Parts: sequence; structure tokens; C-alpha cells
Amino acid sequence: MSRRPKWIFRGLALLLAGASFLLAAEAAFRIFLPVSDIPYWESDPVLGYRHRPGLQGRFVSRSYNARFRINNRGWNNPSDYSARKGKGVPRVAIVGDSYVEALQVDVERSLGPELENLLKREGKPVEIYTYGISGASTAYAHDLLPEVLRDRPDCVIYLFIDNDLKDSVPFLGSGQRWGPLYDLDQQGAMRRLPVRIYKSRLLNRTLSHLALFRYFWINRGLGTFGQAGGAALDSPASPEWQRGWQVVGGLVGEMAVASRAAGASFLVINRPSSASFYPTGLLSEIESPEKHLADLAATHDFSFVDIGPWFSQDWNTKHEPFEFPDDYHWNRHGHEVAARALKDLLLERCPSISGGPGGSDTP
Repeated sequence: MSRRPKWIFRGLALLLAGASFLLAAEAAFRIFLPVSDIPYWESDPVLGYRHRPGLQGRFVSRSYNARFRINNRGWNNPSDYSARKGKGVPRVAIVGDSYVEALQVDVERSLGPELENLLKREGKPVEIYTYGISGASTAYAHDLLPEVLRDRPDCVIYLFIDNDLKDSVPFLGSGQRWGPLYDLDQQGAMRRLPVRIYKSRLLNRTLSHLALFRYFWINRGLGTFGQAGGAALDSPASPEWQRGWQVVGGLVGEMAVASRAAGASFLVINRPSSASFYPTGLLSEIESPEKHLADLAATHDFSFVDIGPWFSQDWNTKHEPFEFPDDYHWNRHGHEVAARALKDLLLERCPSISGGPGGSDTP
């Protein structure tokens, strides 16, 4: 027998052995390990990307193993959405990024459902619609707002996160690859840039059906499901950052005007930095974002409330961290504290919930 057939047989044998090993490993991972599912994205001509509706499963990492449910509109929420409202039941919309999306906790224990339950205990039945997705910026929230308002909320709440600023503009070194961008023209007017449309890669989508791939890519953190990080350029005191704040102020001001025109009150809140309460690796990209937001609120006529005092009071009482140590998203306790803050604010500021007079979203 010539050497060539021997090498062919050996190669085939090695190939068969490798395939058998991979099949066995795939079966073992599916049976014995909590492998993460993926709440897939799809392209959107206005927003660039959004979740594919109708998905559910578990999102798993080193720190959490949480249920998610992507509803009929593509948002992680236990309930489907409808523009029709129940008689006498107010509706609140919360808009934001992955902190509102909340894949890190069971969907029933995230900010929206927690807030809904707290208000029901106060005798205030309310629907809470959450509109959150990883990487969403102020620009994303601005362009999403017309869809939100079609659901007829009585109050719109925008949760601002530090990286919302640099992810909204093209000149601050953001790692965000998809979604809307804005800038100022030479006259200082707002200018919308071409939206960056998400496109799924065939190889990644194919591999994502394998438990082996998902385990190492998501569970073990070897990949980046969502947005890649980017290094910010220049100092937060630089002219580029100041221009970025102008863009954010203009976008949020337009959101407030549109909400009021639709008959909804509008409120901006922040994610308090846990470093203000205890040592953490989560550092703010922006020095004193609360001061910037308060200044913008006065200039652009919208209401901003720093919810840091609620977190500070809770920490002083319980000394329980608010986030997961490996990715710094809110844990279940963080969502509970944020929900308590919003309950108090809605009872004070949203007339359809508090039963007070209307028009209470002024600063």
C-alpha cells in the first residue's frame, strides 16, 4: 500500500475523532452547564439596531444567571406592549441603555416590574413600559421617543448613564458601532448624522447556535456581546466634551418638548456612581455628571433629579452593594433601590399617579 492512502486514512481518522470530540463536548455543555442564551439583535432603519421580538431564555455570566423575555416590541419586559390603555390605569415609560434592559437580573425583578409592584402596594395600579437596550445613548433615546409616545405614556423617564454622552457624538472616541449620532453645524444647530445600521455577521450568528461558543463567548466573557468599549479622547473639560454636552442638552430638551406636546410629563434621572459610597472599580467617565445635567435642565427646560440620595441612604442603612463586581450593572438590590426612588418621584411629580394637578415636569 502506498504512503498516500495511509495519510488519507490517518487524516480522516483524526477528523472523525475531532468531530466526535466536539459533538460530545457540545452535548456535555448543553446538559451539564448553564450556557447563556442570546437575545439577538436585528437591523432597524431608524435606531440602527434593536432586539428581535419573541425571544426568551437565560443570560449567564460568572456573576448571574437571569431570565429574559423579549416582548412583542423587542424589549426585555414580562408584558407585551399595546397602545391601548386600560381605563384609569396610568402608564410610565422608562427609556435607557442596558441598565433599563436589565439582562443581569430576572426580568420579573428588574426596574420596571419592581416599580410597578411598589406602586400597586401604594394603591396605585400603573403600567410600566421599559425601553432599554445595551449601548443605547442619548441620541438613541431621542430617536426612539416617537415610538415610545405612540404607546401613550403619562410620564416618560430617561435614565442617563455616563457613556450616553460620548456614544451620542462622533468625536469622543466611543466604541459604539451602531445607532444614531448627532453633532452641531457651524451655526450651532442640531445635525443628525447617517444612522449606523447593525448587520449580523453570518459566521457569528452560525457559531452562536453552538453551546461551546456561547459558553466561552458570553459566560466566560471572552467575547463582547453588545458594545465594544472605546477610549474617550481628550479631557472632560475639553472643547470637544463641552460640545458633546451641548448636543446632549439639545437632544434631551427636544425630548422634553415632544413629551409635553403628547401630554406626558418628562423626567431625567441619573445612575449614581457607587464609588461615592464604597470602593469599586467602576469609575465615572464624567466628573460630576449630576452638575452637568442640572445645568442643562435649567438651560433646556427639562426636569432632572439626582437619585443618589436614595442610594446613599440605603448604603448607610444596609451596606449592601448595588452592582455585580465583574461588569458593574445593577444587581437585584440596585434595581430595588432605583425603583424606590422612582416610586417617590412619580408620586410627587406625575399627576396621573399622584392625583394632583397637571403640568409638573418643570425643573
